[in-house]
Amino acid sequence: MKTLTDTFGRKFPYIRLSITDVCNYKCAYCLPQGYKKNPGDMRSFMSGEEISRLAKALSELGVCKIRLTGGEPTVRKDFFDILKNMKQNSNIPKVTMTTNGYQLDRIAERLHKTGLDGINISIDSLN
Repeated sequence: MKTLTDTFGRKFPYIRLSITDVCNYKCAYCLPQGYKKNPGDMRSFMSGEEISRLAKALSELGVCKIRLTGGEPTVRKDFFDILKNMKQNSNIPKVTMTTNGYQLDRIAERLHKTGLDGINISIDSLN
């Protein structure tokens, strides 16, 4: 079986994949002024299709777990499409996410139904 390995021989069966840098909080260590896009900044986030292709390629290299992160991954309008596609088409056996939990009461059931395998709730901003 193939294994994703770097030039130092380290193996990577697990990848953290940031799908956005946007967040709905202003944590001091991350976005103290909130999310701001600089004028003239033409960068964009990977599309759902690009993420799907990347997940499939990573699975072919032996990655067996992807943790979706951000920013806050659930602020993406296509978050559930990304999750569903990753679970159905990438052969990644374990897909998890890190969230600030802001919408968790409204989306927990849908996360479960879509096939999310695990969740890490980062609550640094309780103050």
